[in-house]
Amino acid sequence: MLAQFGDLKSLARVMKDNMAAARQKTDGMVKVPGAEATPEEWTAFHKSIGVPERAADYGLKPPDKFPEGVGDDPKLREAFAQEAVKLGLTPKQALGLQEFQLRMVGEQARASRDAVAVALAQEKAELRATFGDAVERSVDLAQRVARTKGVDPAYFDPQSEKFWGVEALSLIARLGVDVGEGHLVPGAAVKNLSQAAWAKDVSTNPSNPMYAKFQAGDPEVVAQVNRGYRSGT
Repeated sequence: MLAQFGDLKSLARVMKDNMAAARQKTDGMVKVPGAEATPEEWTAFHKSIGVPERAADYGLKPPDKFPEGVGDDPKLREAFAQEAVKLGLTPKQALGLQEFQLRMVGEQARASRDAVAVALAQEKAELRATFGDAVERSVDLAQRVARTKGVDPAYFDPQSEKFWGVEALSLIARLGVDVGEGHLVPGAAVKNLSQAAWAKDVSTNPSNPMYAKFQAGDPEVVAQVNRGYRSGT
């Protein structure tokens, strides 16, 4: 090898030139801090690659169009930007991650809507299988039982989030049949009354089948009316 360069001086000159060239290739390159790097070294590194010093400097904005079922949340966007600063994300990385997050949330919202639609379809099919064409009639009867007893009628409304289910609806509707409509509050006349309005109707409307019992001081009816009035306070 020595013969190729002629002498040691030539070899040393070639090695020096190669080392200089290698250093030139690394000039301007960013050195990633090692495991033992200080916070100051990490700060300098983040600054060198363009990481903002403040969350507001990311300039994150809501997209022109949100996925269906997803809305703007300024507080969440601010928290996201603050976390991006801590993680040392560049603006491009933060924006890409924000877009990914919105896409994932949108897909989750869509999956939830699909699950609710399936559940509603199954519930509707179960209602029809249980009650046939008497669904509305059974719902009305169960809700009348609930109002008579001072219970929230929404528990027996298939359209309500409080709905207790088809089995509970069936049970209370059958109970209404056994009790007899003459012992229940009227249907259409008080169908949409709140509990407080129902209590007022019982205590002031002579045509209400429970009015006479209330006036006579029936303990159960009086307690139901009192609960109804308290619900409106």
